[in-house]
Amino acid sequence: MNLMLQHQRENIPNSLTSQPSGLNKIAQSSFKCLLGATGVKKTTFPAGYAHELLKTCLKHETLRDEILIQQVKQVHNNQDPKSTYAGWLLLCVWISLFCPSVEFELHFINFLVYFKDHNVYGTYAEYCLAILQRQFQVEEVELKKIAKRIALPSVDQLSSILQGKSTPFIKKLE
Repeated sequence: MNLMLQHQRENIPNSLTSQPSGLNKIAQSSFKCLLGATGVKKTTFPAGYAHELLKTCLKHETLRDEILIQQVKQVHNNQDPKSTYAGWLLLCVWISLFCPSVEFELHFINFLVYFKDHNVYGTYAEYCLAILQRQFQVEEVELKKIAKRIALPSVDQLSSILQGKSTPFIKKLE
């Protein structure tokens, strides 16, 4: 389990969570997108991969935890600061659009609390925690209605975020 959540540079052979075979292939493809979006795999336009990843989350609700776990995996013990930074930015965008399932939320909260006081990524962890706290205050039925109205950031907006030109903080904190 500990190795499963360690950063890796190559594609995953199977989904990290239990998925039906059709979704397993999409989960593997999503990890390839994550590698491109975070700069692990060199690409000319990482934001296109980030957008594809978010579209997959929008289309396949059952893959949201899988993709969140993949993102956690890619920032955990990542020795490349640029890739780690991009991973945290994507986590902030993801949590602004989606929320983890009840089964995974406690694990994700523990992960964020662990990084909350980090001198570089603590701000991102605190942001994610604040968004989760807001989501917990909304009834599950209402969250599902909100999720159906989600508008993904454009590829240009994601490009700006990944390049550090704009903030990933889609929802303002009060």
